[in-house]
Amino acid sequence: MTSVASSHSPAAVRVAQQLMTFLTTVPSSEALTVDVVGQQFGVTLNADSERSVYRSGDLGSGWNYGVAVTPGNRTMKRGFEFWFYNPTPGADPTPICALNLDALRQQLVAHGFVERVVASERGGDDGSDFLKGDLVLTVTGRDLVAAPNGDACITRLQTTDGR
Repeated sequence: MTSVASSHSPAAVRVAQQLMTFLTTVPSSEALTVDVVGQQFGVTLNADSERSVYRSGDLGSGWNYGVAVTPGNRTMKRGFEFWFYNPTPGADPTPICALNLDALRQQLVAHGFVERVVASERGGDDGSDFLKGDLVLTVTGRDLVAAPNGDACITRLQTTDGR
């Protein structure tokens, strides 16, 4: 029998580990710089409109990832965004599901983040914020996709300027 873990793309597993290392060690929004993010992921971010972005090549099964850094200004903190994407609508997320919501929650809380559930306007919840110092990481329902095994796979997370 093949284990679930073996169906994850090794490249996606590596990127998910880099992301978690970054998120659990970044001290504040001031450290969300092009140089720091580029060094953590071993990539070069390029200017793209109002932010700097890196988009990977294929991680397996058509999946890619991107990272972006938005510079701060007088009214907004620096920002960070990470996402997995596949140009094929409805693509099986199993290859990139090395980072599911439960694993993200467990790792962040173990490293001092506090989870705050965000209430939906229609009742229920619309996602979670994870807070530590001045960092606010946000995952919404739109940032998750269900894998065939039932895991809620992270396809995107970002910092928000929430307080």
